[in-house]
Amino acid sequence: MHILVSIFIASSLFLHPYYVSIFEVSHNADTRTVQIAVKAFATDIELALQAESQQDFFIGKPNELPKVDSLITEYFQKHFSLISDGEPLELNYIGKETELEAIWCYFESQPVETPHMIEVSSTVFLELFELQNNIVRTQVGGKKLSAILKKGTTKKTLIFK
Repeated sequence: MHILVSIFIASSLFLHPYYVSIFEVSHNADTRTVQIAVKAFATDIELALQAESQQDFFIGKPNELPKVDSLITEYFQKHFSLISDGEPLELNYIGKETELEAIWCYFESQPVETPHMIEVSSTVFLELFELQNNIVRTQVGGKKLSAILKKGTTKKTLIFK
């Protein structure tokens, strides 16, 4: 009986995909910029871009369309934002890397003083997946704080004092 229960639980895990993206946000004291690394499934990014433009982009593949980077920039600027000590940060797209089924997207802010408070807002992939979770891990001046943003909780203020 225990074997049947174990098989059922193991098989049900594969039937229920998880929807998660990870945002690593850190203030670099040397460059005075806030740097963001976003790890997401390539298929999720592809679906988000397809929903807005109705075409395939082949992200991370040899036949990737040239306009992918500009569309990724637009998507994240629309669905992710940071406010540092009351001032919105302009996030510039640096580039992306492929890692198996995931894509790392990199952004960087203009120079800012070490933040005492960051308000993070994310609706990334919420239009696609009801159960999407965006995990935000921050590091400012050696202090680490995290937040989970999802439907119903798309903003969080993190205080680093």
